Amino acid sequence: MRRKRDSYDYVIIGGGSAGSVLGARLSEDKDKNVLVLEAGRSDYFWDLFIQMPAALMFPSGNRFYDWEYQTDEEPH
Repeated sequence: MRRKRDSYDYVIIGGGSAGSVLGARLSEDKDKNVLVLEAGRSDYFWDLFIQMPAALMFPSGNRFYDWEYQTDEEPH
């Protein structure tokens, strides 16, 4: 990980599976600066509910983990 910059060539919102792969691929060009932003706390690494896939049903609906974002159906 590099230090923070004033500007980036690419900013990717969301470090899920697609965002992480996209960030990794774009950063292969050493002349480009890539920023991947992910929500959440930095200490989730030590949270077994997050690290153990079988435990993912426990945080569901818990406001500490689930921000309860809702969307509306889109016409397209």
